[in-house]
Amino acid sequence: MWRAWPTRSPRTLRANFRAFHQAQKEFGFGVPTPIATKSALEVSDEERDATFEGAWESGSLVNLLTVYADLSVDQEADDTAKRFIHGKIHQIVEDPRASAPSTPWAPSALAWTPATGMQASAPAFRLG
Repeated sequence: MWRAWPTRSPRTLRANFRAFHQAQKEFGFGVPTPIATKSALEVSDEERDATFEGAWESGSLVNLLTVYADLSVDQEADDTAKRFIHGKIHQIVEDPRASAPSTPWAPSALAWTPATGMQASAPAFRLG
């Protein structure tokens, strides 16, 4: 299932480049996204799934992982994102043997990088 390319024209992107570039500098991950104010655990399962689905449809993993304020700080909240992502993979990939490597065990949706299939390790984030 492929997503359509955003409908912004090159002319529109050029006209708003400075503002977009400034927003990239100010937002986490370099991707301008709305600031989340709700916890993933304070909403119903239906609302959470609808929110995750909307972020999924945007085609941006950053949008998906920033829709709730607590996904990176609360394991239970993060598990909701992990379950959603794994569910989407199993919906899209029909062969369970092929989808298994795409849904490894990881303590966090944020600790596993879907693009590489590798789990991030704590030493990779140490400074100095």
